[in-house]
Amino acid sequence: MADITAPAQERITQAEFNRLLALPENQDRHLELWNGEIIETTPRRFHAIIQNLFAALFYNYLQKNPIGTSYTEFQIQLENEDYAPIPDVCIVLKERDELSANDFLRVMPDVVVEIQSPDQSDRFMQEKADYYLQRGCRMVILVYEKPVVEVLTPTTRDLLLPGDTLSGGDVLPDFSLEVARIFPD
Repeated sequence: MADITAPAQERITQAEFNRLLALPENQDRHLELWNGEIIETTPRRFHAIIQNLFAALFYNYLQKNPIGTSYTEFQIQLENEDYAPIPDVCIVLKERDELSANDFLRVMPDVVVEIQSPDQSDRFMQEKADYYLQRGCRMVILVYEKPVVEVLTPTTRDLLLPGDTLSGGDVLPDFSLEVARIFPD
């Protein structure tokens, strides 16, 4: 397997990152570009269960409320960025979706769900949320390994526990989810 990490003093550009992504040995790897560095995560069962839940709920919600499109594991590549994150689940509202076939997402999603993996710190999760919000995301949902969900908008940060209900607010009207449903027994 080829070494895909850069020396500590070098930052990887999006173009170089895309070249590395295209290599056969990297086809099945979960690689993101974060502040000029390549990171790889290995999601676990907890992550997969919650990602599947949000994907299903968003799909069903958008079937009844055709206001946008949901994506899973779809890389965002904005112009002139040293970032290429892969949200676990996201929604782009119709008026902003500029996707062409087999392309990266070239706009910031309106809603992003990030599910913490064992190798991701709480601080890293916060950094990802801040990145999304600073570039136009309207709602970030962080699901931590402990039974806590944090919902962030450009103006609010709310911690939710299993007795609480997550609301879609003005971004996803009439969407709600009991936080207890997010965490498997």
